[in-house]
Amino acid sequence: MTGFQFDKHLTNERLQLLVGSISEYAIYMLDPEGRVVTWNAGAQRFKGYFADEIIGQHFSCFFRREDRDAGLPGRALRIAARDGRFEAEGWRVRRDGSEFWAHAILDPIRDDDGELLGYAKITRDITEVRKREQALFDSEVQFRMLVQSVRDYAIYMLDIDGHVTSWNLGAETIKGYKWSEIVGQHFSRFYTHDDQASGAPTLALQTAFDTGKFEAEARRVRKDGSPFWAHVIIEPIYNDAGEHVGFAKVTRDITEKKRLEDELTALARQDGLTGLGNRRLFDETLAREWRRTQREQMQMSLLMIDVDHFKQFNDEYGHLSGDDCLRAIAKCVLAKIKRPGDAAFRYGGEELAVILANTDSTGAQHVAERIRASVVGLSVPHGSSFTSDVVTVSIGVGSAKAGPQGAVGEPSELIRAADLALYKAKHAGRNRVMVSDVIAPPAASDPA
Repeated sequence: MTGFQFDKHLTNERLQLLVGSISEYAIYMLDPEGRVVTWNAGAQRFKGYFADEIIGQHFSCFFRREDRDAGLPGRALRIAARDGRFEAEGWRVRRDGSEFWAHAILDPIRDDDGELLGYAKITRDITEVRKREQALFDSEVQFRMLVQSVRDYAIYMLDIDGHVTSWNLGAETIKGYKWSEIVGQHFSRFYTHDDQASGAPTLALQTAFDTGKFEAEARRVRKDGSPFWAHVIIEPIYNDAGEHVGFAKVTRDITEKKRLEDELTALARQDGLTGLGNRRLFDETLAREWRRTQREQMQMSLLMIDVDHFKQFNDEYGHLSGDDCLRAIAKCVLAKIKRPGDAAFRYGGEELAVILANTDSTGAQHVAERIRASVVGLSVPHGSSFTSDVVTVSIGVGSAKAGPQGAVGEPSELIRAADLALYKAKHAGRNRVMVSDVIAPPAASDPA
């Protein structure tokens, strides 16, 4: 044996030792007809055959019966011989009849002249890998089914530019678009025209990308053009490589929630007996209108209304009748203030207040007189009144006028002025309107 032949012999021997010791892969050879020629530890481990049991047997014994009947083993050999490789995943059978999921590679072996000598077969048991992949797939399918079946939340995806890429039943229910109508469209169509013009959709995506989340409550628009209140969350989505691939968007219709909140807010600012604004709302409105009067250099007026001899009315007719009387007077007051900026309140007890925006003293006096006459016109009997045989009211009018430097003092000055006029009305015999001096900035002094 020459030195070259000896080295080649050692190399082949070492290669056989290497292949034979591998236990994670079944590595063996087939002759040109598909009979097993060699067998390694991995093949014995996966398939359960010892070498003396399997060598000489056709490799089709590793296939299911239906695969053998379909000619899969022969087709694998032909494809490998023709194309230089056959690779596939599928069920294979062990010696004991149990099955495993295998990844198999079949390569042809040829001599220097190209003559087919057989095949190299490498098989790996990937049953556990397939179980994990199947579990992940099943989980994803279940998650998609879950998302698709949710009706109370619109759950969908956007691409990085904001175009809709998925759509669930909740999105269809809330927004009115079917999947075929909306996928591929830009999500900005759900925004009001004002929000679109202000760039709100773009800002929402940018905020989600920069901070990891965008969340808001805002008005949105359905397919039919009807508005609704929505609670919106947008979060960026990244793939396994960390690349930004789009956004997840969840929208909930909170129209009913907002309606209840508005009702509660209104109740918190409304007098339960008369339906007028309560003292809290009076203070807020007066402060706001006072600032606006100064800012826009306008005039404003305040009416303080007191039911004459109301204690005596309650003593004679009872508190329930007193409540009915206050409700009737409140309706009279509301009927006589028509402008959107005017508002009526229950100031306390039997005392009501009316804020008249952009109204001077003369205009306020006319409104007050109409209210007084309307109350008299109710003809509610009042046998204990020292003023009339029906219920009457006394009204004090306070007015403020802003100049170039704004109005003088604080809103409390207007209240004091109206209270002083009411005091005068009572002491002048009641059932009348009295007007205070106008609160105004001092006249500018002439230059020296």
